[in-house]
Amino acid sequence: CNTHCNTHCNTLQHTSALDTTRWMDPLSQKAAKEKLDNMFFEVGYPDEWPESVSRNEGQLVEENYAANVDMIGYNAVKRARIRVFETPARNRWGESYPIVVNAFYSPMVNGLWVPAGIIQTPFYSEDYDQARNYGSLGTICGHEMTHGFDDTGHLLDKNGDEKDWWDSSTFDEFDQRAGCLTDQYDLYGNEVPDWYQGGHVDGQNTLGENIADEGGMRFAFEAFQRSHPKERRSMAEHRLFFTAFAQNWCENDRQDIAIDSLESDEHSPAKYRVLGVLSNFKPFSQAFNCPVGTGMNPKKKCELW
Repeated sequence: CNTHCNTHCNTLQHTSALDTTRWMDPLSQKAAKEKLDNMFFEVGYPDEWPESVSRNEGQLVEENYAANVDMIGYNAVKRARIRVFETPARNRWGESYPIVVNAFYSPMVNGLWVPAGIIQTPFYSEDYDQARNYGSLGTICGHEMTHGFDDTGHLLDKNGDEKDWWDSSTFDEFDQRAGCLTDQYDLYGNEVPDWYQGGHVDGQNTLGENIADEGGMRFAFEAFQRSHPKERRSMAEHRLFFTAFAQNWCENDRQDIAIDSLESDEHSPAKYRVLGVLSNFKPFSQAFNCPVGTGMNPKKKCELW
């Protein structure tokens, strides 16, 4: 499974999506592609198991939970003090573990972690059609990759250093296009005032995640197309791809939790993560024949990556 997933990640990383980004000046575009090329992937589990796996071996005792907690904390602090004097390991898993059902991007080291916990059904299976794998896990990986180019990631170069690595005109164009997403997501929630009790999505607070969702879709869809270069994908495959993406965010929320998330969660509510991304993506409206001017195929679309 790791081999298959690594192949998918490699296809995502070598997407030509940045080549078709017309709003960047050539030098800034070249720098962005270099950052993508320099991004590393840790897939499944560490190549070498960290010392934390055996750190507490032989030091824990049965039937003394409090003592075990103290020992684990002591050993963790002891190790942290030693690590202060060591050369940082760029691909260190830190406090993340292979069993976690999630994926992560670190802007400081320009790296992405895809734990084994998420490389399984319903997000991924060797038995799934490629459309389903790219639409589900592919968009999640693409989302994490795009964090390298979101509202904070775009300020850091390929080494994770904050500097003016783009032309000023490209930074300005980025801000304008990001502003389009802010305005779009600000409107979500207003159509159901009783559910959110007058609240709505905060487009600025959720901007980084919305950019990552948008870019993740474009990265994954372009990689999906490139994975089968000899002939065009069918519309049925396209529809499966988009359906798999939407199913990532199927959930049923309590009203109080939904209202609280508007203030506490940097992600947009799951419903709007789907509607926002797909309504901006022309291949979706083509696959489902959405008439121009309708909610899922508006005349004005926000497009960043």
